[in-house]
Amino acid sequence: FKLSANPEYRTRFADRAWKHFSDNGVFSPDSALKRLNKRINELDPAVVAESARWGDSKRTGTPYTRITNWIPEINKIRNNFIPLRTNIVISQLKQAGLYPMIEAPVIKSQANILNETDIVFTSQFSIIIENPNSSGTVYYTLNGTDPRKTGGGINTGTLFSLKDINLKISASAQIKARVLSNGQWSALRQVNFINQNEDYSKLRITELHYHPPDYISGSDTTEGQDLEFLEFKNTGNNSINLGGLVVDSAVHYTFPEKRLLPPKQFYVIASKPKKFFNYYGMLPSGNFQGNFSNSGEEILLSDPDGAEIMDFVYDDSSPWPSEADGEGFSLSSAEINPSGSPGDYSYWTLSVIKDGTPFADNVLSVEEPPDSGDNGSLIAYPNPT
Repeated sequence: FKLSANPEYRTRFADRAWKHFSDNGVFSPDSALKRLNKRINELDPAVVAESARWGDSKRTGTPYTRITNWIPEINKIRNNFIPLRTNIVISQLKQAGLYPMIEAPVIKSQANILNETDIVFTSQFSIIIENPNSSGTVYYTLNGTDPRKTGGGINTGTLFSLKDINLKISASAQIKARVLSNGQWSALRQVNFINQNEDYSKLRITELHYHPPDYISGSDTTEGQDLEFLEFKNTGNNSINLGGLVVDSAVHYTFPEKRLLPPKQFYVIASKPKKFFNYYGMLPSGNFQGNFSNSGEEILLSDPDGAEIMDFVYDDSSPWPSEADGEGFSLSSAEINPSGSPGDYSYWTLSVIKDGTPFADNVLSVEEPPDSGDNGSLIAYPNPT
């Protein structure tokens, strides 16, 4: 309830409400009816026995029966409640300011509206992004970021058009689009386009924390192996479908199906997600099984068909950086967008800070202060070093 006073939370809530109440969402009439019918079919045979046993226990005269009482009641729900309820709730949410007043963009393939979240394809095709409103501008991105900036502005790198947008999709892509009209944003429309013939050449391993030291906080000790993690980065300009990839040998992890990694974004798998969150304040992307050897071992990444994408062995002895072996630093790629083989010691350097930089490039950064307020004042941040 307290969160509902926060504008960003209300925007996120409105995005979720629009997603789940529209088209094929879980609260659309069709989806709700499917769930209801599934439960009815589970209960229907038992209703006969229940009515025979208890149908007259609370009334005199004609007992309750499946045909006379049960079926009419469920038909009332099917015909009079489910078809109307979705729009009633949408109206209630709009009155509470928790549902977008601006219609979200429509994404089409030729003449067909794409209502699905994930579109799998094998050859190039064209799409159109349309604004269904009488006014406003469509803002969209292909790099996984929200066109809407926190606070209501427009994110850097966002594309826009006052007319219909025509795009040719030939590689995996994640489209996020909104309409901005008179200072109001629509809900976020997101579609993942997944290429079954994926190109993995720009997928790189950029950080490996194979031997973290034990971490002591007061009387609590976190074992170092619980903070192990492996970081992947998409160094290319198109999204990459990670679905079905397998990490094996040192540790084991299978990437979930239809999981897109947008350009310049990271995917981090960790030993113990809860410990990782407690320490870094971020949830890892996935949880691997097993642990890395402190003395080095093989890491193998394979595609869904079992073909090798990368296979290398890391080491803890010279000329490999020794400070990554239990002294708090991680192995980080020497280049922000590395090339070459991770099995070569020159591919690696030490993280710029102890404990590594998961979900980020290996560079020291200074957080930019927020935009100045009405009085022109700024918050001064301390030197991060």
